[in-house]
Amino acid sequence: MITVTLTPLELEVAKVVGDKRCSESVRLQLDGTTKRDPLRTHEEINFQGAAGEMAFCKAMSLYWLPTVNTFKAPDVGENIEVKTTDYANGHLLISYGSLKLEVTYVLVIRSGDVFKVIGWMQGIHINSDKYFRPHDQSFWVPQSDLNFNLNEIEYKA
Repeated sequence: MITVTLTPLELEVAKVVGDKRCSESVRLQLDGTTKRDPLRTHEEINFQGAAGEMAFCKAMSLYWLPTVNTFKAPDVGENIEVKTTDYANGHLLISYGSLKLEVTYVLVIRSGDVFKVIGWMQGIHINSDKYFRPHDQSFWVPQSDLNFNLNEIEYKA
């Protein structure tokens, strides 16, 4: 696990990126709701996602290239998806329709300006009955099943 703290300026950049993602979703008339966390706004979810991506890149000494309107493309490089939650015991959560076997999924946990890069798993290993939850059509990987050696993540630019 690697812990990083984002500066106030970095958090502001993540907010701008999250807001831009939201405004583009509205412009494209996309549904910005989430069934998993109906108490959180689309803006909060997009901010947290952008901040998690930035924190992962900072932890791994990678350049974070903020994106908007890339939807199905990986968050970092050509093969890394960052999933961020503010639940300390949160799972790596991927909806059934968006799982890609060749992608590396990384779990980041946020508490204020502090982000913990917990671990990772390849999509091909997530795609199993062990992690599939049919009632909400998603895969839930507990933290204990993740690979904690972040140096083993293969980054493709």
